[in-house]
Amino acid sequence: MHIKLPKYPDNIAVPLIFMLALPVLYFSVFVPFEADTGDSVMHYYYARYAFQDPLLYLHHWAKPFFTLLASPFAQFGFGGIKLFNGLAGLLSAWLAYCIAKKLGLKYSWLAIVFVLFAPAYFVKLFSGYTEPLFGLILIAAVYLVLLQRPIYASVLLSFLPFVRSEGLIIIMVFALYFVIKRNFKAILFLITGHVIYSFVGFWAGKSLLWMFTEIPYHVVSVYGNGSLTHYPTQLLLTLGVPLFVLFILGSCLLLVGMVFKKSSLVTANSLEVRLLIFGSFLAYFLFHTISWGFGLFGSMGLSRVLTAIVPLLAIVSLIAFNFLVGLKSKGAFPLHAVVSVVIIGYILVFPFLHNPASIDFKHELRRSPEMLMINKIATDLQTQYPGKFLYYSNPYFSYALNINHFDQSKHLCFTDWQAAKSLHPNSLIIWDNWFSVVEERTDSTVLYQNPSLRLMRRYETEGSDSKKTFLVFGN
Repeated sequence: MHIKLPKYPDNIAVPLIFMLALPVLYFSVFVPFEADTGDSVMHYYYARYAFQDPLLYLHHWAKPFFTLLASPFAQFGFGGIKLFNGLAGLLSAWLAYCIAKKLGLKYSWLAIVFVLFAPAYFVKLFSGYTEPLFGLILIAAVYLVLLQRPIYASVLLSFLPFVRSEGLIIIMVFALYFVIKRNFKAILFLITGHVIYSFVGFWAGKSLLWMFTEIPYHVVSVYGNGSLTHYPTQLLLTLGVPLFVLFILGSCLLLVGMVFKKSSLVTANSLEVRLLIFGSFLAYFLFHTISWGFGLFGSMGLSRVLTAIVPLLAIVSLIAFNFLVGLKSKGAFPLHAVVSVVIIGYILVFPFLHNPASIDFKHELRRSPEMLMINKIATDLQTQYPGKFLYYSNPYFSYALNINHFDQSKHLCFTDWQAAKSLHPNSLIIWDNWFSVVEERTDSTVLYQNPSLRLMRRYETEGSDSKKTFLVFGN
């Protein structure tokens, strides 16, 4: 069945999206940085080397559907995967605009601004993270429902858990919606992704239930737990002050509209707005709040997970904006014009302000001191110790050394030498004070106390906050 996309005679949205594509292209292709030394580069490795080793397409932690879609872009280097996520962000912003038009909201072009001017969302596009694609699939599924294509929405959404595991939570929200709409056929199609990946994995030699048996997350997180107020604070830092205020107001208006029907700002598709848009946010947000608060499901309290729902939050914020500019003033005073200019102006300048929630262009969109140090270490190793076999924990070393992260003829994980109870001849061990300690549970004293090892070099990043230490031992 062909889907007809509605034609919108909006002379602002199209040039706006092309204008915003310019910084996306610039930071993706022309500015070398990799977001972080852990998850961002690891997702890149799986996508980059899946062409060589197709089994990487079925790695649970890497998220198979993300790897599948990102791998063609990753062949062009890390800039390629940044461009992939950047395009996902642009398309998510466009779909937010389309949904706003479909809901009959005025100033629908502002949905594009609300998505891409959320500071943390813009920054996290330039990475190997899975959140941008998650957000794109989620908002695309909402749009397909609004276009009255529930089966297509179900099939697309069924692959969401293979982008991020929280997709299972979102699937339950959509399943509830389809139950309310008595569309049981659409519910059935929500298992499409699991059925396909079950048989693909089985054909590749895995168990038929590999998606469940290979789940990499423990119920009790090894990273501990934090405060239940952590994610509400992070939501402010993710959206920035003006969008956060609009979102809170929009949420209140939606909740009031559930009780007092006449006060609802969205008369058409109100169930879709309350359940699929606001309900998906609430389910996702509460899941992460509870997981971090009680130390469950491998949660690390990472703020970036909230960027996955920013496109939905932009629509809720636009509902609030419509409410504010719709307030009537006495006399000839143009209240709506003043409110519009003030709010839009504040949103446009906020990412550039010196505010904890604004964009720190010098640090967030550049290589970190840790990355710069690892690149220096890599240069030293290639110059002073060529041909050495390497053991290390920090995944970024593979990027800095320009080697296939999965090539065990070049390196192994830091603790592999302990498991084998022997070292490769002519090898070096690189210990660091984060990955070696947190991920591989090894204190540096293990190396100092080993009589067959000697300290070759010590490196430290500058500054006192979050100082990174690297120790290079040789045998």
